[in-house]
Parts: sequence; C-alpha cells; structure tokens
Amino acid sequence: MIRLLMAAILCAGLAAGSASGGEPKSELASIQGSWKGPWYRGMTSGIMVLQVAKEGSTVTFTNLETFGDAPAPLRQLEFDGKVISFRTSGTSAQELEASLNLSSGNSRLKGFGKYEGFKVRMELEKQP
Repeated sequence: MIRLLMAAILCAGLAAGSASGGEPKSELASIQGSWKGPWYRGMTSGIMVLQVAKEGSTVTFTNLETFGDAPAPLRQLEFDGKVISFRTSGTSAQELEASLNLSSGNSRLKGFGKYEGFKVRMELEKQP
C-alpha cells in the first residue's frame, strides 16, 4: 500500500514537471541587449561592450591588447535575476571570469572579473 502511494506521488510529480517544461524559466531575457562602459585594471582602462543574446553572447574590450579586438563568445553564461556571470577567452587564450551585479533599476551592471591574474573592475550601462 505504501509503495503504491509513493509511486502515485512520484508519477504526479513527474507529470507536473513535464507540464511546466521541467526546467526553471530563464531570466536572461530581462538583460538581453547591449551593455557598454569602462573597465579598469590597475592603471589601465578602456571600454567594454557586452552583447547578451539568446544565442551568441559576446564581449569586446578596447585597450586590452592581450585580449584582442574581436568579440569573444561567452561560456558558462548564467543569470539568477541579480548577478550575471560568465567566462570567455581572448586571443591570448587567457581566461576572463566575471561576475556583475544588476542594479535595482535594471540599467547598470557593476562587478569584477579576473584576467591574467589581475582583478578587473567593470561598470556597464544598458544601451538603447
């Protein structure tokens, strides 16, 4: 009897998961678009452009010679509604790992990354 009850509960749970898609709703849509602003690493700085899209999110840096000028695809892109985190590599194959906090007005991303062993500060604004 207990086994039958447990099986029924398990089946009901699986059916509910299938009906809702079985996966949590992605919040990435709320930050899709272009973000632009300064980055700082020690006494060096430049402009960073973050393009967030369903498919093919990228990041581009100016004045970061070892990273290169071309847009670099993002890996392990995650967004929990408050923090976006990602990894990417430029032309030097050195990995950039970053975590940026979304402002309460959803118009700014601020945070830090690590590239070539150095901390990189980033302050991006949502572009129209």
